[in-house]
Amino acid sequence: MSAFTHHSQNYRYGSAHQLYQPGGGGSNFDQQAEDVNDTERRFVEALLPYVKYPSYTWIKLQHEKREAKRSEKSERGEKYAATTPGYERYRPPPYDQATDFMADRKLRMGIEDEPIARKKSWATRLLGKLRKDIVPEHRDHFIRSVTGTLGTTSPQCVMTNGDVRQRMRRIDCFRQSNKVWRLDLVTLVLFRGLPLESTDGERLGKSCNRDVCIQPYHLHLNVKEIDMILAKVLAGNPRDDLLQYELKSTYDMEELWQKHNASSWPRRLNVNGCATV
Repeated sequence: MSAFTHHSQNYRYGSAHQLYQPGGGGSNFDQQAEDVNDTERRFVEALLPYVKYPSYTWIKLQHEKREAKRSEKSERGEKYAATTPGYERYRPPPYDQATDFMADRKLRMGIEDEPIARKKSWATRLLGKLRKDIVPEHRDHFIRSVTGTLGTTSPQCVMTNGDVRQRMRRIDCFRQSNKVWRLDLVTLVLFRGLPLESTDGERLGKSCNRDVCIQPYHLHLNVKEIDMILAKVLAGNPRDDLLQYELKSTYDMEELWQKHNASSWPRRLNVNGCATV
C-alpha cells in the first residue's frame, strides 16, 4: 500500500477533498485536469495532519507586521510630503520602527483566535503550492519523509524546481503578499513548528550539497557562539550583568516551548472545520 493510499484512508481532518473537487466534462483535457486535482488532493490529505498548528500564527504574524510597517511608512511619507516644501527633490525620512511589544502580542493572540477552518484552508493552499514546486518523482518520497513512513530507507534528496539561477525558490504564503519565503524555511515552519523569519536563510544548513533540496532529514539549524551564550543567559545561569539584551518575542520562553511542542491540529474537526469533542 502506498503512502498516498494509507494516509488517505486514515485522514480525519475534514474538508481538503471538498476544496479540491475535480471539474466535470468528458474531454481529454477535463480528464487530465481531474487527474491533477485528484493527485493534489491526495498530497494535501497525506500531509495536512502533520502541519504544526502554530505555523499559521507565526507566518501570518510576520505578514501582518510587514503590512503594518508598509502602511505606516506610506502614511509617514505622505505626511512628510504635505508638510515639506520641495518634497519632490528629497526622499522621505527613513522609517523608524518602534516595536510595541504589547501591540504585537495582541496581534498574535488575535491571529490565534481565528477560526480553525480558515487556518486549515490556508494550510491546504500552501501545501498545494509546495507540491507544485517539488519535482514530480520526488513528491511521494517527501510525503514518506514528513509522515515518518520511510522505515529503513535512507532519505534521498527531495528536489524542487529552482529559480532562473537554479537556487532555492521563494513563494508567498498569503495571497497578494509581498513577503516571500524560501521553500526550505516553509518546510521547517510547517512541519517542525520552528519560529523562523523569512530572512533566516543563513541559519539553515544541509547535510547534502543540493541547493534546491527540501528533504526534512537533510535540513538543520546552524547554532553559533552568540546563540549558545544567549541560551545560557536567558536560562539565568550564569548571570552576566554586563550583557544587556531586550526581549523582542511576543511569547515568553515557557509559552513558546509549549507552542513548539503543540500537536498539529485538534483531534477532530467536523465538516465545517470546527473542533468537536
